[in-house]
Amino acid sequence: MGKPLYALIIAETSGEVDSIKDTLMESGFDLRAAGVMTEREFLEKLYPAPDVIISTDRQEDFSAQQALNLLQALEQEIPFIVVSGPIGEERAVALVKQGVDELLL
Repeated sequence: MGKPLYALIIAETSGEVDSIKDTLMESGFDLRAAGVMTEREFLEKLYPAPDVIISTDRQEDFSAQQALNLLQALEQEIPFIVVSGPIGEERAVALVKQGVDELLL
């Protein structure tokens, strides 16, 4: 078996983190994941670098946009996926222009 996928998951609650982990494992990924809810936790979990960052777009204290800004400021090139409910075309376009690699509604 290959190397496990290291996913850094940004979400509002531990339940959301667990839901994303479950979905990835059900999809067949050999997963090693860390969930974060704050900027401090995010920065601590960036080393060693994750294979992918997955963020919900609902958290109030630490948003996907804030995480992406930090990632870019640190000049880290890690695939960044946002998982969201309906957010409107304007918000979706803004996230993609900012550098989100994939937006899953």
